[in-house]
Amino acid sequence: PRWSPDGANLIFYTNRSGKYESWTIKPDGSDLRQITSDATKVGQLSFWSPDGKRILQNIGGSEPQIFDADEVKNLQVLPENNPDFWGMAFDWSSDGDKIAIIRNSKNTDDFGVDFYSLSARKFKTVATSGGSPLWLKDNRRLIYIEGNRIFLFDTATERKKEIMSFPSYRELQGISISRDNRFIYFSLINRESDIWMAKAQ
Repeated sequence: PRWSPDGANLIFYTNRSGKYESWTIKPDGSDLRQITSDATKVGQLSFWSPDGKRILQNIGGSEPQIFDADEVKNLQVLPENNPDFWGMAFDWSSDGDKIAIIRNSKNTDDFGVDFYSLSARKFKTVATSGGSPLWLKDNRRLIYIEGNRIFLFDTATERKKEIMSFPSYRELQGISISRDNRFIYFSLINRESDIWMAKAQ
């Protein structure tokens, strides 16, 4: 689920209608509403634009689509960047112009990070591997995960900087940024095991 910019609603996807669609609900559990209904597409992660006027919905095996928040109209489908990949939009810059995208290979388990500028109508590659891209408030830099490392990427200079790394036995999963951009939150999973010995006879 993702919060609306004003904090009044949550958006999430569920198959309670028989197939996966986007729904909204208030934090107290009231006003549950189905906002998409398309028999030909499978809805996935959805989130609001920074101004709350539009919604971006990811579509399984296809490109993300954007539509008005009050109803599904003025539909805009993001263009295909590479025929061998499909994109999953992950975060929207606070100025409303750039969308961070996880690039998923259609034939392998490869992931990468791109962003799409709505004003320039162009894609830029951030990393050929990695995921979980999140924009900083300056609308210029984003952070993302690559393996067990966290990187900072500057879209103006196209330079990346490693800001944190962890040993291979610890698995990095998911990152989040505080609203003031002072703190990064993440999950680490420890991969450990025991060695046992038993007599053969």
